[in-house]
Amino acid sequence: MRSLCWLPVVLALAAWEPLSSPDPDVTAGNEAYAAGRWDDAIAAYERARGSGVDEAGLAYNLGTARLRKAEAGAPEARGDLVERGLADLRAGGDLEGSGLRAQALYNTGNAQRAAGQLDEAIDSYKQAARQPGARRRAGQPPS
Repeated sequence: MRSLCWLPVVLALAAWEPLSSPDPDVTAGNEAYAAGRWDDAIAAYERARGSGVDEAGLAYNLGTARLRKAEAGAPEARGDLVERGLADLRAGGDLEGSGLRAQALYNTGNAQRAAGQLDEAIDSYKQAARQPGARRRAGQPPS
């Protein structure tokens, strides 16, 4: 009976905003990404590293932001950004139980296609389609 007295306290704490609020750096990164401010997004995601956020999601966000910056940037700066972005996507997709593998592979395929690596892109798309939870409807990429 005594343990039941603690149930309302535990439930109240679970709903308490500071315990369930998102990381401010990830939020800032997401806002910068949505506004197309790639440098700000990358910097915010980098600051969030090691703060207890989901590392797979963070690696996915970093990789995607770097690839978007590469698309928008000068051709001479693209190679390193694409390489680092793909490495981040691999890290996010390789983490055990991340659930991001299909999305990471899809974005990897997009980057490879843009770089003219068509065979590699096709392979990445095929791998993405084989992942559990991959969307199967044509024309609707993973989000």
